Amino acid sequence: MKHLSYKSAISVFFISLCVFGCLLPAAFIAYDPLQLFHQAWGRPATFHSNMRQQAAGIIRNYPFDSLILGTSMLENSSADEAGRLLGGSFVNISISGSLHAERSPALALALRKKKLSTVIYSVDEIEPLIENPNVALDTFDYLYNRNRADDLLAYLNDRFTSCVIRWSVKPECVGTIDSLDQPNAWIRFPEHAARFGGLQNWFAARNDPQIEGAFRLIIKSAANANRVPAPPSVELAEARKRILAYADTYILAHARRNPEVAFHFVFPPYSRAKFAIWHQSEPLRARLHEATLSHFAETASQLENVHVHAFEDQDFLDDISNYKDLSHYSPAINSLIHERISNRANSLHAGNIQRYLNTARNKATSYDLIGFGKQLEEYLTNNPVR
Repeated sequence: MKHLSYKSAISVFFISLCVFGCLLPAAFIAYDPLQLFHQAWGRPATFHSNMRQQAAGIIRNYPFDSLILGTSMLENSSADEAGRLLGGSFVNISISGSLHAERSPALALALRKKKLSTVIYSVDEIEPLIENPNVALDTFDYLYNRNRADDLLAYLNDRFTSCVIRWSVKPECVGTIDSLDQPNAWIRFPEHAARFGGLQNWFAARNDPQIEGAFRLIIKSAANANRVPAPPSVELAEARKRILAYADTYILAHARRNPEVAFHFVFPPYSRAKFAIWHQSEPLRARLHEATLSHFAETASQLENVHVHAFEDQDFLDDISNYKDLSHYSPAINSLIHERISNRANSLHAGNIQRYLNTARNKATSYDLIGFGKQLEEYLTNNPVR
């Protein structure tokens, strides 16, 4: 048997390496489980729940002219319903627990790639952070830049390499979501749905981490109610400057650069108990929240394409049956938000912001937070966890 010479063996090795180096990227592009390069080939279109990565493929390869982009506050919002009420073809690419700095690249890509008509965006409480402590920014932000070659980095890992070798269509490879109406709607999970309906359902789920955290926060805040001094003016001014600069950079800049797009900025209607905690025991957060509302309301008066919607003057925030914890509201409220946007109701601008803030503050400060804390303490004392 004739053996290859040393030089021939080296040549074969490098040729094989080059062939493999070309074939693997080509295989990933053809297989494309996140649909970063094209819609699904040879299989039904399904999507992954990790919207930090998945949104890039949806934006590049699926047709829409309007967008819902929030956190879990908008994940139950129906894109189809928004389209019926507001016109246009919506998709919902809300990203669970996302910072505004994390959403900004996705919004920028959508504005570059699509001729958008409308954006519905949740202005969750602003933490001026660039990177989420739980999710490294470099695991997904490259998918939204102008360099398509580095999109392949999403697939260069054990998980997707195994998938492409098997050309698998299993859920762990290609995802399970089959609609862009409410792709990450958490209301479908029984453990979430069961907590709506009243405080008794919170008690029944008291071992849930969200409920445990809510109980601890309410009891602690009730003990501190009206005892925490107002923040020093210097501290407040510095924090306000930092937060509003962050809002301008990662949220409002998109509206300023795209005057043809209608931006509906929604301040999520958290439960009254949450706003009461801020106003009665965390005055710095309350003041910064008011400063953010004022800044957005003033911007709405300056820019015709900016619309701001907030709900702290509404009575439904007082009904705990609408909430599964201090923050997360029922899908009926997501629908109400669409209706109010359609009717131009609950809108803030420079002319009504002060009246709104006065009403919101009065409702939050008059809420019986101390009584709520005592009610929880009494229940937990009489019903210890076994």
